[in-house]
Amino acid sequence: MAVSSIPEMGEAKPEETVQESRVLIIMTGGTICMQPSPSGFIPARGFQEKCMARVPTFNDGSPSTTMDVVANAANEIKEHPSLRTPMTAYGRQVRYTVFEFEELLDSSSIDAKGWAEIAETVFRNYTLFDGFVVLHGTDSLAYTCSALSFMLQNLGKPVVLTGSQAPMLELQNDATDNLLGSLVVAGHFMIPEVCLYFNNRLFRGNRTTKVAASDFAAFDAPNCAPLAVTTSMRTNVNWDMVHRPRSLQHFSIQTNLDTTHVACLRIFPGIKPEMVDAVLKLDGLRGLILETFGAGNAPSGQDNAMINVLASAIQRGIVIVNITQCLTGSVSPVYATGMSLSRAGVVAGLDMTTEGALTKLAYLLALPDSTPESIAARMSVSLRGELTESSQPVFRHPDGALPERIQTLTVLGYAIGHGDLEKVQAITKSEHHWLLNGADYSGNTPIHLASTSPAISILHFLLSQGGSVHLRNRAGRTPLFLAANAGLSEHVLLLRKSGAHLHSDERPAAELLARHRPSVWGLAGVGPKEISQREMDEEWDWDAGRGRMTAGPSPDTRMTQPQKTIAVVNATGRQAASLIRVASAVGYSVRAQIHSLKGTIAPELAELPNVTLLQGPLLGNVALMDELFKGAQLAFINTTSQSGDEVAIGRALADAAKRAGSIQHYIYSSMPDHSVHGPWPAVPQWAPKFTVENYIRQLGMPATFVYAGIYNNNFTSLPYPLFQMELLADGSFEWRAPFDPEIPLPWLDAEHDVGPTLLQIFKDGTKKWNGHRIALTFETLSPLQVCAAFSRALDRPCNYIRVPKIEVKVNIPPGYREQLEALEILFGDCDAPYFPQPEFSQPAAGSPKGLGPAGGKGAGAGMMQGPGGVISLRVTDESRHLWQGWRDMEEYAREVFPVEEEANGSAG
Repeated sequence: MAVSSIPEMGEAKPEETVQESRVLIIMTGGTICMQPSPSGFIPARGFQEKCMARVPTFNDGSPSTTMDVVANAANEIKEHPSLRTPMTAYGRQVRYTVFEFEELLDSSSIDAKGWAEIAETVFRNYTLFDGFVVLHGTDSLAYTCSALSFMLQNLGKPVVLTGSQAPMLELQNDATDNLLGSLVVAGHFMIPEVCLYFNNRLFRGNRTTKVAASDFAAFDAPNCAPLAVTTSMRTNVNWDMVHRPRSLQHFSIQTNLDTTHVACLRIFPGIKPEMVDAVLKLDGLRGLILETFGAGNAPSGQDNAMINVLASAIQRGIVIVNITQCLTGSVSPVYATGMSLSRAGVVAGLDMTTEGALTKLAYLLALPDSTPESIAARMSVSLRGELTESSQPVFRHPDGALPERIQTLTVLGYAIGHGDLEKVQAITKSEHHWLLNGADYSGNTPIHLASTSPAISILHFLLSQGGSVHLRNRAGRTPLFLAANAGLSEHVLLLRKSGAHLHSDERPAAELLARHRPSVWGLAGVGPKEISQREMDEEWDWDAGRGRMTAGPSPDTRMTQPQKTIAVVNATGRQAASLIRVASAVGYSVRAQIHSLKGTIAPELAELPNVTLLQGPLLGNVALMDELFKGAQLAFINTTSQSGDEVAIGRALADAAKRAGSIQHYIYSSMPDHSVHGPWPAVPQWAPKFTVENYIRQLGMPATFVYAGIYNNNFTSLPYPLFQMELLADGSFEWRAPFDPEIPLPWLDAEHDVGPTLLQIFKDGTKKWNGHRIALTFETLSPLQVCAAFSRALDRPCNYIRVPKIEVKVNIPPGYREQLEALEILFGDCDAPYFPQPEFSQPAAGSPKGLGPAGGKGAGAGMMQGPGGVISLRVTDESRHLWQGWRDMEEYAREVFPVEEEANGSAG
């Protein structure tokens, strides 16, 4: 590996295709776009054509193409003409278009409504552009920067605000440099902050204040060094200063700032307590920014009258924040007067600017479920880098930083590739600021590498450290594209949760790839099974118990401990492992019983975040069961006959869950007892589950019962009975079984689809699913249709042969011969239905309609053999409604089966 000289965007080689960045310039008004008129300066419409198209530094003269812009709240897409800059020093060009507000904003009159319009424009166009530049008047520019920094939650792309002291159409102006510098920053550096660019310096927006009325150096950030400085050679970014979101959530906005119930009051010598009291008694006031002397001092007044006024207001629920009037320095209660304010309950605003404190207070006041106490606590905590938090020094190597970045990045790359989480954590401990954005010779950052790592825990860790999901490598690929192309559904889910989306340049290739692998690309948001971000939000409880994100996420959530815990048994089984992987990826805590730590699945699960494995047998192990359910609110139980007496184990687990007293939803993986529902024999390994199901119902626990279809993953060339897809000498495959070749059976890709489906059942809760039976099956295919799917996927013949007896060529577990004999009678002689219960033999009232085969896949979905022949069922409807990203048989045969064959040593 080699480190790119520009960490965020590698320099292209001359022979390579030059990459284009896409930037949206949002024109809100201000001096920068003014033009002279008889009545003075007025806004100039057509800014792109008048001010930029004729300037060579903004237009390389290439043919103009259009760019889609989402223009309004109705999501109306309009085509805008674009321009492209010449090649920059970083081997990249920036294509941009200017979007002008219909009503240009007067910066001296702007309010929360204007800020919301800017935030909504960024939000609607977030997935279409790599960065954003906002043109704005300078009078209130620092206030707008501060407000947007809080309104744009989990921001992953640069939003650069700028303006000018002189109009761009004036001969001598600062507008050209300010706009060009902003455009270069937004198009080249993935700085996920709201920034202000002025006079060749890039500032953190919520640290800025206007310091000059007419000088070109109009803005400064007195308590925070610039994030970047532009010189004659290049833009030098101080990456250690860049603030990165560390919550694994996608970008969202909070627009209802409560600016109408906050005020700002500047203390001056001789101010009367009655004056302050009058302000604090304004109707509806909820917060006050108090600008004090020096390090946070204010006159206490005769008999502490001022302190009493402030304390009384705080007792009424008004949040008062202490901000220094000085440009530099911090509020620190070291003097008696400052200590008095602190004791009265006045919040120390540390080194925040007045602009930052005012907008932060308005933001916190508008959050749902906020209280004066919670707001006061958060005002002294950095949410977006708006204040300097004291911290303990971190460990550093005695000789300073590691000798060479190239060595560090190379070692990190190997650790990621080998799934070594412990080593990744050790390497990033002291160097993560620059290392998260280092790039190898292909432009791959650690997030790119982790997107295809065998250990999803590494991706989770790097994202929680602030790694960007939006960077593209030298081939123009994002981490999300790489994860989807590798077929890693859990990685895709985690990236989507963290705000990732496909770049517009990637979508054509993704659309083609999605034709062959619709499920995983559907999770990435493209193709016939596309799942949009809105559907993700509606169908997934990302916060695992903290409420739906649309209900108002907490500000800058820092990967707090999950508030809901799932208890799971038989953790290495296909159903349980699928749930554990996905639940861990989206923030749940998991307590899982496991029989042994040997094998490949157990070590993988042990590395997942928030997963606790409890090793031991189940039969008679009451202590382990009690420990399993300790602190858990949810449970998924799928027992197996290999663990011992399945009825005894199932009943004991239910009793333990009941004893725990905390289980809100108990999902049990059951199966039918055919002898109860018709003239058929009971299947030895299914009937005990039905007995346990009835016991759970008798206990009265809030429970749901899932019935698994036949696992797609049962097919293998290993000589195991019933589902052996045998590779013959002529290169064809053959499946021999007693099933009627034309009667559909229910199928399920357990590893891919069980976890997401169960999480959605948990999300819907017992109000919807208590006592309900759900068929975990996504398509019904006859044996002939299964073989046809394999033939299409593998491009070789696959034939089905019906045989009266199941062929056994290997040693099988005790009791399994009886299981096979029951299946021979049930499905061979009797052609019995797989799910005999009456609720699976007719459409349920209110069941979802129109959920037929997605994209023409899944032939026979919704049809199955019943007591009276082939009938129309809802057997696939509920599962498809719960989880739309399911993988069908053909995709399984194409993508998964060859991998399993190779692992088995049977690849043909």
